Amino acid sequence: MTTEQCFLECDLIERGWDDELIAKFYEREKSPETTTASERIYDKTKVHEIEVREDFKNCFISSAKKKAEQLVSNLNLNGATMTNHALQIQEFVLTSIQHAAHCTILVKHKNIKLLAKKAFMGYTTSEAYRLLTGAEKGFATVVVDFIRQNETSYGIELFSLNNMRDVGESYGVNFTNFDLCRHLFKQYANTSIANTYPILASECMRQNALLFDWHPRRDTYRNIQYNLAA
Repeated sequence: MTTEQCFLECDLIERGWDDELIAKFYEREKSPETTTASERIYDKTKVHEIEVREDFKNCFISSAKKKAEQLVSNLNLNGATMTNHALQIQEFVLTSIQHAAHCTILVKHKNIKLLAKKAFMGYTTSEAYRLLTGAEKGFATVVVDFIRQNETSYGIELFSLNNMRDVGESYGVNFTNFDLCRHLFKQYANTSIANTYPILASECMRQNALLFDWHPRRDTYRNIQYNLAA
């Protein structure tokens, strides 16, 4: 399998799984050809199917609570109030990756010409649409960014992430998956925009190709399918 088709064990750990969850939920068909290396490769489709099951979600949350208690106990906080706040933040941090991995970014479906006019302040509707559909591709970037920030639920998700990271710093809670969550939200937002406004699909794909560049297994997260039948 290629990185477009599978996760490595380290990817599952990054997504919040642990040895217990892997052993309990990812069943393997044993065969004489099975090797140690192949046992550490996990089919993406199967992983996604498992992660949306209620029994997995319940076990995942229970596991996150235990991990949060262990991590917060090492912070040496003063008093029950600080400890309880830190626990809530730490649980949010540990579960955020699963939320980001399976989120739905909603896009308000509006007239693309009017959106272009809003994005290009000072231009008429016809002038703005002409800029968007012209030869210079940079104008599509402005419109996609405007829609993502103002016409989708991306901003709400990002605000929540930023807020928890900022507050968590006051307690010594590290949001280690912050950038991964942020890029997943942005990826889904761009994908939703592409499916809602096919005229912007090329720009959305271009932007998504730039995401996760810092990640050692970036291609694992860049494999996104578009549904341009809209």
